[in-house]
Amino acid sequence: MIQFNFKQCPDLIMQGLYDIDEKVFTIGNSMKADIIIQDKKIEPLHLVFECKKEGLYVSTKDLIYFQLNQKKISGKKLLKQNDLIAIGETKFTLENYLYPEHIFLHSEIPEAYRQLKNTNPLKFKIIKELERIILDIELEK
Repeated sequence: MIQFNFKQCPDLIMQGLYDIDEKVFTIGNSMKADIIIQDKKIEPLHLVFECKKEGLYVSTKDLIYFQLNQKKISGKKLLKQNDLIAIGETKFTLENYLYPEHIFLHSEIPEAYRQLKNTNPLKFKIIKELERIILDIELEK
């Protein structure tokens, strides 16, 4: 599970904790982004994140920058827990990264589970919250 904490964001809906369980995902201000942020100062697909066993990588295309712990970065970087990422007027930290074996089994999840996300978002959200609680309990052991 990957968990970000959006600390500063013009998109008030995005403020706070945000969990995602994807192997590769994007952040931007476009409907094509996996995590959509209403921030006019960021690119449509500003950042790309990729899960690897050694950690979570963040990258940009050429000539697109982001700040990592207040340093201007372009290209690909390995993130650490509590790293501060800034794009446009948005600032967020990597709260948790647990190499999620289940992400790579995601394609094996029954079609009914995938359809649940589209047909009953509330139930899907409850299941995701329960998964987060279980992971938190496991991390405390």
